Amino acid sequence: MTFTSSIFLFIFFPFAIISYLLLPGLKYKNSLLLGLSIIFYAFSGIQFAIVLICLVYANYLIGFAIKFQKTKKGSGLVLTLGLCINFGSLFFYKYLPFAASNINALFHLNLPEQQSFIMPLGLSFAAFKLATYLIDLFRGKAAIQQHFSLLLLYSMLFSTVISGPIVPYSDMVSQFEGRKIRSKQMYHGTKRFIFGFAKKILIASSLGEVADRAFGGGAAASCAVAWLGILCYSLQLYYDFSGYSDMALGISEIFGFQFKENFNYPYISKSIQEFWRRWHISLSDWFRNYLYIPLGGNRSGTLRTYRNLLTVFFATGLWHGASWTFIFWGLFHGFFIILEKAGLKKVLEKLPGWIQHFYAIMLILIGWTIFRSETMSEALQYYSSLFSFSAMNPAQVLLLIDRYSLFILIIAVLFSAPIYPWIKRILADNQLLKNPVFGKTITILADFFTIILLIFTISCAIAGDFQPFIYGKF
Repeated sequence: MTFTSSIFLFIFFPFAIISYLLLPGLKYKNSLLLGLSIIFYAFSGIQFAIVLICLVYANYLIGFAIKFQKTKKGSGLVLTLGLCINFGSLFFYKYLPFAASNINALFHLNLPEQQSFIMPLGLSFAAFKLATYLIDLFRGKAAIQQHFSLLLLYSMLFSTVISGPIVPYSDMVSQFEGRKIRSKQMYHGTKRFIFGFAKKILIASSLGEVADRAFGGGAAASCAVAWLGILCYSLQLYYDFSGYSDMALGISEIFGFQFKENFNYPYISKSIQEFWRRWHISLSDWFRNYLYIPLGGNRSGTLRTYRNLLTVFFATGLWHGASWTFIFWGLFHGFFIILEKAGLKKVLEKLPGWIQHFYAIMLILIGWTIFRSETMSEALQYYSSLFSFSAMNPAQVLLLIDRYSLFILIIAVLFSAPIYPWIKRILADNQLLKNPVFGKTITILADFFTIILLIFTISCAIAGDFQPFIYGKF
């Protein structure tokens, strides 16, 4: 079951909302959410739900073991055991064949490289969330969770279980018994869900088709087609994942939860550093708080700071998938962040804003080429098309994109910038929203547009054959 499936939209989600509103007290509401979350996750396979529940139970027991150790060293050893279980599970399901193939190539062995087990959906996100619980408990920043059901709900809440965001345990635990159901919050969450739904179905899926055709041409693609392909893929990735995040945060808001934003218009960035403050914010925060700072951050001298950055971005790339392309993509970003810290950022800041923006966008697009490719040789072939300006052949673009896709591309480019907040700010500055008549008219028109958008998006979702969310496989 996914957020875009008919069974979720017309059965599961309405039932969840109605049942949630009818039940008294947060204790019963939490129990309902837990039951629904297990059912939601079990649609991917009952065996996967069992694996995740067992992993959470292991962390539940380890949490008690950390708390009741008499020495810090003892707590640290138990924490290490817990992290080994979490990341060991992730390694077993996600990285074992990749590790075996590289060991075979390096040492001329014959270890089995076939994956015998399918990875449970969202295991990468679950492992990171459970690690935050154990680490915060060890650091004294969180109290031990006495109720297994609440730790399970934290890990399996159906709005965030598949593709995040990675909500820190300390941000969620206070909301188990301290959140309120407000009509305004439910209204805002519903609108956010609808816009995230539209991002995925209307924009990401349409641009994904163009990107697939462009990348399918490989080295034979013309320069113009290659640039169109990587532009469409970059926007597809953004609208696919930010659309999922909007749906996840919208659902969570409907049920009273408030979580931090996961995207903040990353394509307006003027540096790679800024890009990572705006892209997949929950993952960036996790690596900063639980890897970069424990390694020493920027407190141990320049060379160690650079080493820590490369370590973090190696891990960031590897987190996305068991492939050298993801690792090179991570190191590519880490390399330019180091350059910016070494002085490039100061040089860029002296240049006009559009040059800074062009610099960041070009590097981001080049990086996404590696991210999209199955192998580095495939990425290099695509680069040969991107930079073969003598083979521009713009006429091929017309064969790749129709009028509807071109319209969607223009919309996608426009709304990758903060146009909506900009319009709201202008209206607020001119005191127009405070005018009762004007404000009510705008609200009615916005609600009417949202309803029409929902109907159109549902009709497209039913009629079309759409790929799963891209980050679901990570």
